Amino acid sequence: MTVRRSGRNWVRWEMTIAAALGAATAAVMMAAAPSAVPVATVLGGLIGAMVGGAAVAGGCYALASVAHWPPSSRGRWRQRFAVCSAAGVLLLVGGFVVLILMSGGASTPSRADVSVLAGVPVGFSLLAYLFALVLCPPPAAPAAARNGDAPVA
Repeated sequence: MTVRRSGRNWVRWEMTIAAALGAATAAVMMAAAPSAVPVATVLGGLIGAMVGGAAVAGGCYALASVAHWPPSSRGRWRQRFAVCSAAGVLLLVGGFVVLILMSGGASTPSRADVSVLAGVPVGFSLLAYLFALVLCPPPAAPAAARNGDAPVA
């Protein structure tokens, strides 16, 4: 499989991979109840698409940062892109975990519940980081360089 990294192709790959992983995870988790697998697969795909959207937003932020903070090397650019993508996922999934923990009502979650739920955003962010390293596009040139304009002194 060859991944073309030019243009906005990385967005399509990021969204496809996230939705497919979400659908597959939901289907595996609901395998014990075969009648619920189709519904779980659709919901998992939608949630995966939301997580993919957060990763794409982080990647777009990294691309926008090139104008003000040019990367010094290809390796550092890939790390910046991956960290920004993972940060977007961490913020989204971490927000959902906090929402789940706070909406517990009168019951207080046990330490085991909290530690398991705290691992969920970290795991999602780790996967987003690894996929962003693979799908990293080349840094976009600043607007002045793309248009051929000389910088104003």
